Amino acid sequence: MLRFAVFLLLMSTLISPLLADPRADSFLSTGVRAKNIQMIEFASTQGAGVNTIDEIGCTSLIRASVKRHSPLGKILLERGAVVEALDAAGPMAVMWEALDGREGVMELLLAEGANPEMLDNNGVRAAGWARRDGHEVLRETMFALSAK
Repeated sequence: MLRFAVFLLLMSTLISPLLADPRADSFLSTGVRAKNIQMIEFASTQGAGVNTIDEIGCTSLIRASVKRHSPLGKILLERGAVVEALDAAGPMAVMWEALDGREGVMELLLAEGANPEMLDNNGVRAAGWARRDGHEVLRETMFALSAK
């Protein structure tokens, strides 16, 4: 019986780190995935870092851009999210917004300092991402902004 109790104790100490996410920002990541503004605001009051990279190499701002949730992106920018952070695959938030053709969020990111000339891992600018899905007006806007 004692051996079984010791075995259970050892197994629980080995397994519990795998099941639990000890990072302080896990609540923020969950909030972004769930598109839950209240969770994000609560996590930020608890000291969660908005620029922390999650398990697949994305910041919260990139995740919000991929999830197509503009209000989340605005809140994260207000909390100090870095606009030029790249995810593990290379694109940054401004590129995801260009791909979806969302001019309003794009302008907000550019106003916060996003560089339209920055390249992803394949050497493509945000304007190229806009062109990929046929957003020619946004592509022209990007070229005009990068010419300044």
